[in-house]
Amino acid sequence: MSDEPLKPYPWQAAIWHELVRRHRADRLPHALLLTGPQGIGKRSLAAALAQALLCEQPEEEGTACGRCRGCTLYAAGSHPDFLMLEPLEEGKSITVDRVRGVVAFQGLKGQYGNRRVAIVSPADRLNVNAANALLKTLEEPTADMLLLLCSSRPSALLPTIRSRCQQVPLPPATPEQAGEWLQNRVEEPGAAADLLAMSGGAPLAALELASGEQLMVRESVIEALQALSEQRELPLAVAEQWFKGGAEPVLRWLSSCLTDLIRLRSAPHSARLSNPDLRGRLQPLAEQVDLGALYRLLDRTQQGVRQVQHQVNAQLVLEEIVITWARYFRALCR
Repeated sequence: MSDEPLKPYPWQAAIWHELVRRHRADRLPHALLLTGPQGIGKRSLAAALAQALLCEQPEEEGTACGRCRGCTLYAAGSHPDFLMLEPLEEGKSITVDRVRGVVAFQGLKGQYGNRRVAIVSPADRLNVNAANALLKTLEEPTADMLLLLCSSRPSALLPTIRSRCQQVPLPPATPEQAGEWLQNRVEEPGAAADLLAMSGGAPLAALELASGEQLMVRESVIEALQALSEQRELPLAVAEQWFKGGAEPVLRWLSSCLTDLIRLRSAPHSARLSNPDLRGRLQPLAEQVDLGALYRLLDRTQQGVRQVQHQVNAQLVLEEIVITWARYFRALCR
């Protein structure tokens, strides 16, 4: 963790002030569920709130001071009154063994004050057994512990978990807020608009794109779609390549490209794309596949994302989608 005290992002100011007001009025519930699209800073807000609650000398605006014993321990990742629960590997589930740590944490007394905080992020990664174990914690809350759950897919949580948390929907950044924030953090400020378009306007997701790693995944997707349409690649070889690169990010980029293909097929000259820099490569593909086929592929791809998140065999999911795409183009060549 950084030594700098954590602060909310500019687009979170109103939510932050409300949370601070509730805290000062001693009206924070025992569990909050922070929801909103990916890449808008749900976990960051939860972490800033956790540090502020454990700070011994918070600032006037409610943020942590960054200097006290509580802040020093938090920044070092060793505060005994704080617990972070997340998957051991990106894209994996949170298991019941990890949740048992929250149950044990709940039974402890605060060592440096009268408040303990635990964060579960992303909460929609809890597997069935883990979710049921966490539910027991929510059903028997303690007055001195706050549980912060973060999720971009709250519908994937058990209804009983949702009902026992106070939901806090985080608003997305306005285009102006996102653009100003991102321009100050990327090497090429002029690229900010395209990055935000690719990320659906989510500033943190756009900043991650700027590193280039995710754009390489996107390039592998568009290259494969072109190769399959020209029958230069075998479907199973493409599926294997995608699987090695990570199924979920591939499927998310595929979903983004398919959405743009649908827009181009529907309104080729006026379509606003999520991948505006790929217009020249996507347009020929859009002209070759009928709209109904594109919608069916998009539905299957979005279903594939959900399946992969629930540990369904990712390679089989990819193989089915790739074979379906290739089949459409083989039919055109007959």
